[in-house]
Amino acid sequence: MLNRVAVKLAAEVLKDTGGGEEKQEIYVYGIELIISTGLIFITILVFSALCGDVMMGVVFLSVFAPLRLFTGGYHADTYGKCYVITILLYGFTMFLQSILQPLIPMRVLVFALLLMTVYISMRSPVRHVNQPLSEHRKQVNARMASAMVIVDLFYIWVLSRYSLERMENAAFAMGLVTALMLLADIKNSRKGGIRRGDYCENY
Repeated sequence: MLNRVAVKLAAEVLKDTGGGEEKQEIYVYGIELIISTGLIFITILVFSALCGDVMMGVVFLSVFAPLRLFTGGYHADTYGKCYVITILLYGFTMFLQSILQPLIPMRVLVFALLLMTVYISMRSPVRHVNQPLSEHRKQVNARMASAMVIVDLFYIWVLSRYSLERMENAAFAMGLVTALMLLADIKNSRKGGIRRGDYCENY
């Protein structure tokens, strides 16, 4: 359904601008990405609002979405699966936070954040068959991920000055990004080799 909507919208745009089949594919991809990302954002914010804490969703998205863009890791093979998996993972992550929140000492959380920062900086982008990257894009993503995770670490520190709960929202969002990277890393290691950002069309 998403593809049909994207194809129709792309056709309408190309009526005015012109362009061949290759250009249409680019437009369709971009429109699908915008719609699916928008639906994920809206669903997470609505879900958070229904739980009585819309800021939980805002903080989660402010860390997860930009960082996920550059780190690689597990990616679903369709937009529908991506939507469902992302929403389920968000719910699970926040549920996990509610359980672990009173059990994790602050020093342990800080140590975990530092470990995640090092891992993300060293390993991004982690390859996955559903997210092919050119050599140039791998280099750009590696630099952006390293910069983004430092910004997020500072952001989490700022949040900790105002609300420990918000700090934990952000920390668990970074944890989810790390988990998705680890999942792909483990799969890659079983297939032989876990080179940073590596990708092969036959993989």
